Amino acid sequence: MNCTKCPNLCSSRSQIVLPDFYSCSIEEKILVIGEAPGAKEDSIGSGFQGIAGKNLDELFRMFNLVRKRDYLCANTVWCRPPNNRKPTKSELVNCAPHLTQLIENSRPTAIVTVGAVAWNHFVPNNRDNLETVIENFLEQSHFAIFYSSRSSTKQIPLVPLPHTSPLCWYRYSNKGDKWSDLGRECLSHALQLIEKSR
Repeated sequence: MNCTKCPNLCSSRSQIVLPDFYSCSIEEKILVIGEAPGAKEDSIGSGFQGIAGKNLDELFRMFNLVRKRDYLCANTVWCRPPNNRKPTKSELVNCAPHLTQLIENSRPTAIVTVGAVAWNHFVPNNRDNLETVIENFLEQSHFAIFYSSRSSTKQIPLVPLPHTSPLCWYRYSNKGDKWSDLGRECLSHALQLIEKSR
């Protein structure tokens, strides 16, 4: 794959970091979407390889879920932004067709968004902060927000997750909850809802 739509990303990247989908089948798996590759991901060419990725994998292992078997990872943009900054709106727009095609081809059982950037990419009209989004999700007895597939009438449930980077994962919410505990609650709740919907 080659893409030159974003000059700043082209100059800062070592390579395009492709989703797991390119190395195995994603059909009927959970798709985890993060923000953007970091330095380690950029050097290796695979997403979620740094500490944030290790925290994510550890969370999923708590529920006996294994990467590339039960869930796969991708990012909203597939090139590392300079100095690990957040992707710009134009970069997100430029990379969106790649991500859309990935979802259309794979039809995952659910999309788990890691952090506010990924959530807002799928829910652009969202005005709540991530903490409020998560609180609302945990109170639901069913999935309330979906991704609408163009190639199918099936809607894909969207699940919010705190960012798993150390800066966020080990901090506390405004209500005093540890973000990692909220992450565990989110995934547990999502898996229950997925099982309930089968």
